[in-house]
Amino acid sequence: MKQKQAAERQNKEAINDKKVKAAMAVAAVRKQSVASSLEMKRKLKQKDEMMAGYHQLAEDVLLEYAALKRAAKAETSALVKTANARLDRLKKSKAQESLLRDNLDNYYNDLTAANKQIAMLEKMLWEQVDTVAGLKDELGQAQEKIKVSPQFFFTRLHGNGSHMHYFIQALTPWTLEKSGNPKMWDERVTQLVVELLSHRTPPSSVSANILSVVELLLPNSSIVKELPSIRFVRYCRTILAHVSHTLAAYEIALADNIEQSHTDGTSRRQTAMQNFVVRVLQDGGSRRITLSSCILAEDESAVSIAAVIVKEFKHSGELLTQWRDVAADLYPGRHDLLDKIPDASKLSISKLGFGSFTTTDTVSCD
Repeated sequence: MKQKQAAERQNKEAINDKKVKAAMAVAAVRKQSVASSLEMKRKLKQKDEMMAGYHQLAEDVLLEYAALKRAAKAETSALVKTANARLDRLKKSKAQESLLRDNLDNYYNDLTAANKQIAMLEKMLWEQVDTVAGLKDELGQAQEKIKVSPQFFFTRLHGNGSHMHYFIQALTPWTLEKSGNPKMWDERVTQLVVELLSHRTPPSSVSANILSVVELLLPNSSIVKELPSIRFVRYCRTILAHVSHTLAAYEIALADNIEQSHTDGTSRRQTAMQNFVVRVLQDGGSRRITLSSCILAEDESAVSIAAVIVKEFKHSGELLTQWRDVAADLYPGRHDLLDKIPDASKLSISKLGFGSFTTTDTVSCD
């Protein structure tokens, strides 16, 4: 029993010792915690004081920055105003400089043009002086020649205003007569007769008209030695028909297409004849051209007439080829003339197939 009580006493003492140690430990911890808290409060206070100093420093910096910013803004505004003013003055000065340059260039151009015009007028003046002197010499020589030779005549031309200028033209020595061996009329007489026939002068009146014109134009000269006979004039009608046929082929070959074709048949003394007339578009209008007025077909059937029209186109193309060959022989190297004469391929009956229509008519004169 005593041992049990001793054991319990020892246990209680041990427990009390543990409680005392625990209390001491707790007190030490509390003391240490209090000391730590005080230290932390002290440090926090120091930090608060440092933060307050930092805040004050930041406010001072911000105030100084704001002052510097206001000063910089004011200085920048002043600089911008000064720069804009200088830029405006520079622009005005450049505009004035450009205007002065333009005026100077215009003045120089006007001065150059005036100098050129003065030089040209001086040149023209001296040329006119030389021309007047030359005309005076030519007039004196012509007056001497007129006194002794009938091969000169005056031509009067009306100039500007009421002044009339007289020129003296020398005639090429020539007489109206046959020449060559055998003797025959030259191309000038032939062309003269063809021109008169083309103006519907009756063959019996051609020679008389030629004589009248020569005597009226050259009363003091006797260049007419003989006149074309009525037989030659009638022969020239064949030449006129050939020329007319060639010119008709020329006109049709130049046309882009044929708008209308017309055949008109007739008969004389049991001989059937056809003519072929086309209408082509030209210069904003239309024009009728007779390709041939006497086409002889085997009969009056549509097949024969169509075949003879095709043959007539081919024959007309041969006329154009002959014309080009003669032009090449007479004017070698003149490609500009050959370009004006269409090739035979341009005279194609295929032009009747582009929107063209055909009408026919026949009559008998037996």
